[in-house]
Amino acid sequence: MSQSGVNEDLERGFEEFESGILWIRAHFEELKKQYPDQLIAVREGKVIAHSSDLNSLLDMLDPYGDETSHMAIKFIPSQPLNMVL
Repeated sequence: MSQSGVNEDLERGFEEFESGILWIRAHFEELKKQYPDQLIAVREGKVIAHSSDLNSLLDMLDPYGDETSHMAIKFIPSQPLNMVL
């Protein structure tokens, strides 16, 4: 693959990831009700897998192969997280 092809693939992956993160933000309250204290994987504006265990979630994503790196994966807490700075 040429350098420009690699760059295009990376750019597409970043755009898909960013789109997933924005979708999660826009739907966070709904996601909190449906997937409390779970990890979710988002692809093309849809939750395609969820689990309370990261290894289980990754196993569910195996069929997607390299596309997994373009997905937004986020933990959805049921309660606000307290941060200590």
